[in-house]
Amino acid sequence: MYGEFVNISPSYREEFYLTQGADRQMYLLYLQEGSFSLTVSGASSVIRPGTVVFFSPKTPMERHVIDPIRFLYIRFNGEDLDAFPRETTVYSELSPRAAEDLAQLDLLAQSPCGTMGLELKKHYFNDLLLCLVPPPQGSGQMTDIALLPPIPRRAVAYMEQHLRDKLTVGDISAHCALSPTSLEVLFRKSLGRSVYDYLIFLRMEKAKLQLTQTPYSVGQIALHCGFDNSFYFCNAFKKRFAMTPTQYRKANRI
Repeated sequence: MYGEFVNISPSYREEFYLTQGADRQMYLLYLQEGSFSLTVSGASSVIRPGTVVFFSPKTPMERHVIDPIRFLYIRFNGEDLDAFPRETTVYSELSPRAAEDLAQLDLLAQSPCGTMGLELKKHYFNDLLLCLVPPPQGSGQMTDIALLPPIPRRAVAYMEQHLRDKLTVGDISAHCALSPTSLEVLFRKSLGRSVYDYLIFLRMEKAKLQLTQTPYSVGQIALHCGFDNSFYFCNAFKKRFAMTPTQYRKANRI
């Protein structure tokens, strides 16, 4: 997660409260209507609807409203400031995913917010940050879990703690205070796969580790990984890796 969400609110301005200098806080502004001029480090531009501006407290700037503006104001605390540009930065070409995150944040900002609403705000906010400032490439498979938005990260942590239990998608979604359908949507968006498929992935990764690094029998490993018996475990394993657990152990034993 790049930032700790603080607040989001729809706003209207005929002129900014601060037109010159550096902002005291870090925040994003998503312009929905109107336009304003922005000058940073001697370079000037006109900000138009559909643009996100990251305002850095490290950068002096000058800005003035041209046409009255409506925008989403999103304030947050940066947990990893090195991940962000040092200067106030304009994002004028948004990906479809970032645009969808902003649309969801706009809807949530205009609705009463309980615990679930707050979690959804955090999810879409952090996913937006990942779209604007993606993590470095080459960091391994898909699973830098710490970089996931809050809800999928919480779900994955719960799965990892209960791999040997008979988990269902309903159990996992209940732990996250969401419906199974809502969790599926967030999971597919963040990880590109279903909740159940990721659960099986985690179980198989644990199985491969135990097959190569422990003396446990195949039956014991099946139980450790949440399978009722070795028959179901062996079928699932062979379906994924085109070999039985015993064959995998012989080929990869450390």
